[in-house]
Amino acid sequence: MLRFIILAAFLLPLSSVDIAEAGVVGDTFSKGGAGFAIVQLLILAAFGALAVYVISALGYGQVASMTKLVTVFSCISIVIGTVWAAISKIANVFNVTL
Repeated sequence: MLRFIILAAFLLPLSSVDIAEAGVVGDTFSKGGAGFAIVQLLILAAFGALAVYVISALGYGQVASMTKLVTVFSCISIVIGTVWAAISKIANVFNVTL
């Protein structure tokens, strides 16, 4: 137990509000940031899993399967869009038109 208290004493200042206000988290996970796609995928997957669970509990297995399929294709489209944006940025660096 003492180890956890000591560890928390060292890590607590690192998670202070000053670091959060530095803008690093906001720049990473805001729209257009590198982590924005991760946030989108997590929210979409969590909502899709919850919807599938509720719809299955109501006894509509076929609708739950369709919901799962739509969730998977939506996540794939987000990944494709992110990869395409990364490829476009790399191509712009090397002055290559796509």
